[in-house]
Amino acid sequence: MDERLYRKNTDTLAILGWGVILFCVWSIVKTIAMYVTSADEVKSLLKEVTGLKHIDNSILIMLFAFFGTIVAVDVFMRIYVGLTARAVARGKKKGVGYIVVTYLLIIIYIVEIAVDIYMVFHPSESDESILTLVVNAFINISSLITLIELVIYSTKVRRSLRKAQYE
Repeated sequence: MDERLYRKNTDTLAILGWGVILFCVWSIVKTIAMYVTSADEVKSLLKEVTGLKHIDNSILIMLFAFFGTIVAVDVFMRIYVGLTARAVARGKKKGVGYIVVTYLLIIIYIVEIAVDIYMVFHPSESDESILTLVVNAFINISSLITLIELVIYSTKVRRSLRKAQYE
């Protein structure tokens, strides 16, 4: 096994693990900003959709709790992937579960990016500014690239370890 190449791959995998963890900060900030800025918009949308004249705050709280739970699951998935990738980079044996979760995150990001791109070209269907949509798309694309690289370098590290076992 080429020790220098193995070291480069494990160092890169550790950095990518941190990258995945740090991108979850973006999700948290984005969610908090959405909660702060969109409570009135959500209320008016619910009134329009349901036909009710008054929307109780408890319905709004339940809706935000539901979306908060989805964001929490997303954050925990990314933290799991990032920490496991860092552990693999340090030489700890881990299963392929984190790779499966990484593929799931990749699929989620592909869908998010497709929605972001659609909204950029159809701004009348979104309440957000074009700049916000473009920034969101670029951050999601960066996160997607980080996840794809994490899969690539995880595979390289695993192959190097298997190859070293047979030598």
